[in-house]
Amino acid sequence: PALLAGASPYAFNPRFVYPPSALPLVSPLGLLDSDTARALFLAADAAMIVVAGLLCLRIFGVSLRSPAAPLLVLVLSGFAPVDTTLHLGNVNGFILAGGAGFLLAATRGRWRLGGWLLGFTLALKPILAPVLLLTVLYRQWGALARAIAVPAALLCSALLLAPRAADYFDARVGFYAEANAGKGLNSNVAIGGAVETLGLPVELSLLVRAAIVAACAYLIWMLFRQ
Repeated sequence: PALLAGASPYAFNPRFVYPPSALPLVSPLGLLDSDTARALFLAADAAMIVVAGLLCLRIFGVSLRSPAAPLLVLVLSGFAPVDTTLHLGNVNGFILAGGAGFLLAATRGRWRLGGWLLGFTLALKPILAPVLLLTVLYRQWGALARAIAVPAALLCSALLLAPRAADYFDARVGFYAEANAGKGLNSNVAIGGAVETLGLPVELSLLVRAAIVAACAYLIWMLFRQ
């Protein structure tokens, strides 16, 4: 609503931390009253989580007519991260569906379609940016170009057309640079934040990070051996 009224969404709502590229995608919700917009968004977000789960089944060749499909939906309905995502009103359902769609398209050799899907997730929230490495490793430059072009185009359009969209760089960029940025929102699920929340030794955070880097390096090495 703030955006459509000519105000800065970043000044209006301190919890709105998404980049300007997300504004063209979410701004239509501002045409509705808050209760209707929230209900519509949560329904769509929940549906995208289910779609993402079904797409994951297809990645592994499991038929949607398999008993695994309804079982997966049942498990997702009681999964704590799903409840947290819907409670906080995050866009993670759309991110998950786009990421799963990218992987499914890639496994079917449809890299360009996957690039478009990945690009829309990056426009909403660039949390899947490391996935771009897959397009580089497989030399799928067309998919890489599409994945970058989508958020770039939406970012430029937001900065040119959306009033005070550039406030993001003053009001939110520092948020990402803070080690405990999510603590105030009770949503810091980064490795460091989770370790601190659970009261575990700080050294464990470094160990987990090192293990992740080592696993990624091993997978890349195995890929180039094939």
